[in-house]
Amino acid sequence: MPGAPEGPQDPVRAAFAATVPSWRTVLVGTWAAAVVAALIALGQLDALVGQVVTAGHTVSLTALTGLGALAGRAATVTAWSDLAPTVAAVPGLGHWVLAYALVDLVFIVLYAGGGGWVLRRAATGTSPGRTWYAAAFVGLVVGALADVVESALLLDLLDGRGHPAVLVGASTAKWTGLVVAVVAAVVGRRQRGDTPRGPAQTSPWRPGDEEVPAGAVRRVLAALYTHRFSLLVVVPFGALGLASGSDILDQLESFVTTAVGKSVVRAKDTPNFVANRVGIAGMLA
Repeated sequence: MPGAPEGPQDPVRAAFAATVPSWRTVLVGTWAAAVVAALIALGQLDALVGQVVTAGHTVSLTALTGLGALAGRAATVTAWSDLAPTVAAVPGLGHWVLAYALVDLVFIVLYAGGGGWVLRRAATGTSPGRTWYAAAFVGLVVGALADVVESALLLDLLDGRGHPAVLVGASTAKWTGLVVAVVAAVVGRRQRGDTPRGPAQTSPWRPGDEEVPAGAVRRVLAALYTHRFSLLVVVPFGALGLASGSDILDQLESFVTTAVGKSVVRAKDTPNFVANRVGIAGMLA
């Protein structure tokens, strides 16, 4: 009857309703899946572009627009200058560059939208670190806008000329803004008091905290928190070891030659062959 109180809910329906995720959980999961899909697509498109030999070596769009390329600015500008005529001359290469730029724009919308939503809520709150969150939001906006300009400049490569110096400048502005955003967000988080300081506290959770991950998840997160500074060294080498492509050695050689100023001799033999021979020679000396 209309207006009559509802009877006890069916246990099966109640159990099913308890398993249905909230709209926020669904939204976050969809966003994370889209970010991963965009990163995979960028990696595959970058691998296709990297199959073309440019000026005697392979070129990676991700490497040329990455943070590591800013260490050798002159070499990066030269690499863009060499890539531009190749894009115009090789049939089909321009389509892959165009696809890379479009997927990159989608990725920009995803990370800027997600990060901006989180930082905006934190910056408009009443927490002690809201000033740093506001600075992180500004840095994210600057980095995202520079990233959009960078993706648009990739389209200029299709005519065979491009603007290498402007492209490297956009990459510099992008990474500057994103690094400022990350640093400001970390400082703001620490000022809120959610992450205690000092050697006596080896976990980011205080005793008595209500929302504490349970079991193995808590142990893994506590270990990552304890070794947070080691990750700055381990993660880059781990990513480099997991990366695939024929241009990895080219990038390492270019970095060692330009940044470190050392010459590189490639040992095309079995693993540890050269190391064993050097070690044995040292033992016998």
